[in-house]
Formats: sequence, C-alpha cells, structure tokens
Amino acid sequence: MRKTTFCILAALLLTLLWAPAARSGTFKASALGWVQQTSGTAQDLRSVSAVDASTAWAVGTGFTILKTTDGSTWNPQTTGVPITNDLYGVDALDSQNAFATGDTGSVFKTINGTDWTATTSPT
Repeated sequence: MRKTTFCILAALLLTLLWAPAARSGTFKASALGWVQQTSGTAQDLRSVSAVDASTAWAVGTGFTILKTTDGSTWNPQTTGVPITNDLYGVDALDSQNAFATGDTGSVFKTINGTDWTATTSPT
C-alpha cells in the first residue's frame, strides 16, 4: 500500500513539475489539492524543497533561486555566482540552511537563508 501511494505521489509530482503550466509557476498543496502559484520568473524551475508549510526554496535555469517564507509569495535570491549555471536540485535542511546542485557538479549553500556561496561536494 505504501509503495503504491508513493508511486502515485511521485508520478503526480513529476507531472506537475514537467507540465507546460509549471514552467513559469510553482504549486502549493491545499485542502482542495494542488493550487498553481505565480513564481515571478520566466525561468524553468527544476526542483523544490520545503521545510514546513511556509518555508521552501525552488531552483532552476539561469541560476534561479526562489524562496517563500509564507507559503505563497516567492522571492528571488541573488548571489555573486555567475548566472550561466543552471540549478537542478535543492535540499532545504531548515529555514536557514539549504544546498543546491547544478551544472558540472557545482554545489551551492546558504547558511543564513539568503546568501548563497559555492562549496565543494564531499564526493
């Protein structure tokens, strides 16, 4: 039962992430199901990681990093990292600490929830 539920949820998530409407928006779970939100970026979003119902990060092409602290409003985060990098994954540990991965094995981190710096991968 758990495996089936996980597969269904994973398929739904993949469908939402790759649907044309999801390319410039984000989605929020609600009592009525998934609700599309405006991300404020024209970049393709590749990954999202939430630590609770209010705080989450989303990353994508052109070194796009967005963060929400209210579960609805997505704010871009800026860094000194070249915007030629595309980001493909993000993992939020808590409201202040997160890691993002991108092109050619690049890894970035924030330890204050705002400023991102390049770091090295332990592997």
